[in-house]
Amino acid sequence: MNRFTKALLTSAAALTLIFTAAVPASAGPLTPNRGRFAAVGDSYAAGVGNTPLKHAGTTGRSADAYPVLLAGRDNKVTFLAESGATTKSVMTNQVQGVLPTTQQITVTVGGNDIGFAKVALACASPTEACSVALNNALAALSALPDDLGALLMQLQMRAPEAEIYVTGYPLLFQPKNNACPALPGYDATTLGAADAGIGLLNGVIANTATALEVEYVDVTGEFAGHGLCDGMNSFIFPPSFFPDGYPNPSSLHPSAAGQAAYAKAIEETAFHSAAEG
Repeated sequence: MNRFTKALLTSAAALTLIFTAAVPASAGPLTPNRGRFAAVGDSYAAGVGNTPLKHAGTTGRSADAYPVLLAGRDNKVTFLAESGATTKSVMTNQVQGVLPTTQQITVTVGGNDIGFAKVALACASPTEACSVALNNALAALSALPDDLGALLMQLQMRAPEAEIYVTGYPLLFQPKNNACPALPGYDATTLGAADAGIGLLNGVIANTATALEVEYVDVTGEFAGHGLCDGMNSFIFPPSFFPDGYPNPSSLHPSAAGQAAYAKAIEETAFHSAAEG
């Protein structure tokens, strides 16, 4: 284990103690982002569950996704994020699509590396299932610092002038007073455990980014008061399932309002958005 990994895992261990428990086209000049902004990552960056872009296919890319909101419209961002992506698949399938002249890159990835969706769904079940899923995620989390670090270094080499913005994930449930009336039949304690696991994931992502002098974007503030337990105020699509029991792809993903929250959090870190053009 190298020193970089050890340092990050030490931070992760400390965090474990804390957390145990369609955009229309517009006339006018091109914005500064054309050919200069790239977005890589997983379904949270792709905008899965919202209005799909033409020819999105299995990528899940949406016209409501935060990269499109930041760019002004989809043809002004090199939109590479896709559903199901992990840090390794981003390195294999997305990084080569980033132009060397790119000035800004957004990254949202890491959840699939540790089975993020499995934890969230399992923690809507009995405590034992939640505990098993969380333990599996914590075991997988040990590999994330090296994998995410390798991805960020690859992006730095691919586009050496680019400012990179790495986001975390929202706390999905946010139960209040050990209750979640918006999700009847769900156990508030295990929902809280799932949120704690997300907090741990965010801590590792933040430490990895900081170690490489990359901007970390904390989105939890923009989602505060907008978890699934907040009912009509939620920025998250509720869990839903097909007749065969397979989860709907939109389950536990940010809605259009959630994607706007992501965009706002990124803009507030000095990202040069289309609005500034």
